[in-house]
Amino acid sequence: MSVTAAAGQVIMHPVLSKSLKIWATTLGRDKTYRAIQYFARFYAYILLRRGDKDAAQRWNALKNHLGLGRKLMRLGKPLEHLQAALKASQSVALSQQSAERFTAVARQLCYAGYLTFDAIVWANSVKFISLIPTKAESALKISLRFWLVGIMVGQFNSLLKPTKQRH
Repeated sequence: MSVTAAAGQVIMHPVLSKSLKIWATTLGRDKTYRAIQYFARFYAYILLRRGDKDAAQRWNALKNHLGLGRKLMRLGKPLEHLQAALKASQSVALSQQSAERFTAVARQLCYAGYLTFDAIVWANSVKFISLIPTKAESALKISLRFWLVGIMVGQFNSLLKPTKQRH
């Protein structure tokens, strides 16, 4: 087999073709980045346990930079959550269930708030904007509060759904 034929088989391999289709989407790239980021966190931990601080530092830096890159891909997400909140507030299916509607809207608004403040924290961390340390810390706390409340409201919303189905 010639080198060209072998290269053609590798380049046109179905696994590679499927991988490229996945990586052509933002969600596919994000999942790949996340997998590498979590592996880097795990491997840095292993290296630290073995006492190889230099190698662990490189893997930790990779993890941190992938995390920053993933945040860049989420810059438009707050608008998606605001649209979802508006749709939930106007939903005919949720018109009779006021608690379910409220929690669905609140969850989307909390996620929009979380991602908005998280974008501010990201922009500060990459030095695109310059916040004084107390403002940066405040933005981070607000972001995390939105995230926590969004999760809690989402859990409450999921508790309401089975009750609705039982009636």
